[in-house]
Amino acid sequence: MPAMTVAPAAEAASRQTVPDDTLRDIYARETAAHVATVRGYLAREAQLPEPHALPEDVYRACHTLSGSSKMAQARHGIRLAEPLDHWLRRAYGSGLGLGNEDLTLLADCMAAMESVATQPG
Repeated sequence: MPAMTVAPAAEAASRQTVPDDTLRDIYARETAAHVATVRGYLAREAQLPEPHALPEDVYRACHTLSGSSKMAQARHGIRLAEPLDHWLRRAYGSGLGLGNEDLTLLADCMAAMESVATQPG
């Protein structure tokens, strides 16, 4: 009898692994795309004087990092992306732009997000 209960449990665990792996793969790809958007902005802005205007596509990329981290239940991604989203929402709404130190922080956040998204489950 115990063998019968082990087999269904193993089969159920196997079925659960596939969606988790698929979700992690989607999360990693989405994160990479949004990080690339932000890094393109950072490369362009590095050559320009302060303040650095925050375009909508960059704000939206960071906002989506927060949402996709929640969807993927990526705890560390949520811890990084939620405060980032809050900060950039205020910066975007104010229209004041970002300073050079802000660009450095944003670059560090993108490196951290990329690291979180590529870690195995």
